[in-house]
Amino acid sequence: ILIQAAMLHRNPRAYAEPDRFLPERWERPFGGEDAIPGWRGYDPARVSGLYPNEVAADYAFVPFAGGEYKCVGDQFAMLEAT
Repeated sequence: ILIQAAMLHRNPRAYAEPDRFLPERWERPFGGEDAIPGWRGYDPARVSGLYPNEVAADYAFVPFAGGEYKCVGDQFAMLEAT
């Protein structure tokens, strides 16, 4: 299975204006069952760290992969970037 994260993160059914840089999109919930069947959508209440992660977006946003194959350097990368 190959997942194209660049295309996943630009899905117009999941994200309004997916090709624009809108950091404020992560400040409020969006998506859900009405956008994509079976998708819980994004909820900022589920964020548990410095950035929106795969759990908060129900795996529609996977900046550092997810599950057991998640990047081991994700915390370090965010620390260096902030």
